[in-house]
Amino acid sequence: MKKRNVSTIILLVFLAFFLVGIFIISQSFGGLMKMQSFHMLLILVVFIIFFIIFSIINKNSRRPGRFFISSETTPEFENLYTDLCSNYFNNLKKFQIITRCFIICVFIFLAFLFIFPNNIVKLASIILVFACVILSIVFKNKYVAEYKNVVIYNFVKLFNHKLDYSKNSEYELFMKSFIDSNFEVSGFSKFYSDDYIKGYLNENTFIRMSDIKVEKIVRDKRDNTREKITLFEGIFAFTTSIKNINTYLKISLNRFRFFKPRNTVEMDSSEFESYFDVVSPDKILTMRILTHDVMDTLIDFYKTYNLSFEIAFKNNFIYLRFYTGPMFEPKIWNNSLDKKLLYTYYCILSFIIAVSKNVNKALEDIEI
Repeated sequence: MKKRNVSTIILLVFLAFFLVGIFIISQSFGGLMKMQSFHMLLILVVFIIFFIIFSIINKNSRRPGRFFISSETTPEFENLYTDLCSNYFNNLKKFQIITRCFIICVFIFLAFLFIFPNNIVKLASIILVFACVILSIVFKNKYVAEYKNVVIYNFVKLFNHKLDYSKNSEYELFMKSFIDSNFEVSGFSKFYSDDYIKGYLNENTFIRMSDIKVEKIVRDKRDNTREKITLFEGIFAFTTSIKNINTYLKISLNRFRFFKPRNTVEMDSSEFESYFDVVSPDKILTMRILTHDVMDTLIDFYKTYNLSFEIAFKNNFIYLRFYTGPMFEPKIWNNSLDKKLLYTYYCILSFIIAVSKNVNKALEDIEI
């Protein structure tokens, strides 16, 4: 038997088991229960129709706020994705289907509470609802753990064997680095970080990357009302450069402001300036660092993927943040190995490495 058919058989057997349970319960009552059995069957049919419609509607849905790169993939990514599906997909699919089954059973047993008046059936239904809720949570946690510890870990390894993945991030390191980057000038109250990618691109250059969320709590004059404002949610990364530039420069998208920021550097590329603003107190060094290769890399990435991002150079660090929204979280009802989501990770990692290489190449010829 092919492994890909195992998950389908598990689902069919599970649903058959509960359909048999419905039949047995309906047959355990007298003539007055025949109409209620019909009602139970009708509700079950309506539920199945609703579930099919829900699945179709959500087939191509995306988590709110999450960014997905929709451009055509590359042959390198296709090979990586094929390898990932061939070797690390079976357990993930199994946990996903079992979780779905328990969630469906919660609704089935809830229907028992409203259809059957017998107290024993009601009590059994309550117990089964709680049992299915607990089991759905357990298997969902297994599903998420399998996705992160196996799928994402091996995805990162297949992308670059020098990189490692961990679902737990170095919270203090990323918060300190985010503060040092000077991306947020308004300050923040809450900082969250998970899903950690790290490794060395070469002997002197490392990369650190994490999914982070930064919030600010706003209070009223009486200090009673608290409102959470998300300042940033997405991927934050930093890497080292081969030389300490002893200054600061920031590249952000041009928001068509009437007034340019202070210390704005005018670059010798009109196309680059149509997309980005560059701010730095050292204009000469900035123009030497941002060579045409570096600017072309930034332009091509934004034009191809339309993903908002910012880059900051400070001393011997390069900081990058991408406005992707929440990432690295699998879905229960849709494709567990979302190709567009994985391609988004792939493009971001490729871009970080490309920027690091081009900047370090430019720094080799600069005396500081």
